Amino acid sequence: MLTKSLKIRILALLCVAVLIVPAFSACKKEEGEATTETFAFDTGDAYLTNLKDNEKKMLKCSVVLSLSHEEDVEHFLEKNYLVRDAIIKELLTLSYDEAMKSPDLTGLATRVQAAVNAALATETVVGVSFTSFTVV
Repeated sequence: MLTKSLKIRILALLCVAVLIVPAFSACKKEEGEATTETFAFDTGDAYLTNLKDNEKKMLKCSVVLSLSHEEDVEHFLEKNYLVRDAIIKELLTLSYDEAMKSPDLTGLATRVQAAVNAALATETVVGVSFTSFTVV
């Protein structure tokens, strides 16, 4: 018999798999579409925030930004505190239902992208990937 803790962990892993796979497949380019080189910027340690409507549930995720220019990576390193603040503000707007029922993270990724671009007054962020996404 599985313990409650083990069941929760298995469920969390399944949720991560269900949420991440569509997000990665959404990044595939259409056939014939021009490819543009992007540069990955890891925003640092994982984020751990409360969910908006459930103080007992928490969200833990890691975020990688896709930047359009390599020279912007250095600027983002210097302003990483602004990047992280913008991401945290968006994560705090996520409800438990949104986190659990979302088949992919496209909507959240779009909001994070817009928030980071606004915080740094730039249009350099062209994509957002969640390398982990767990509700505990």
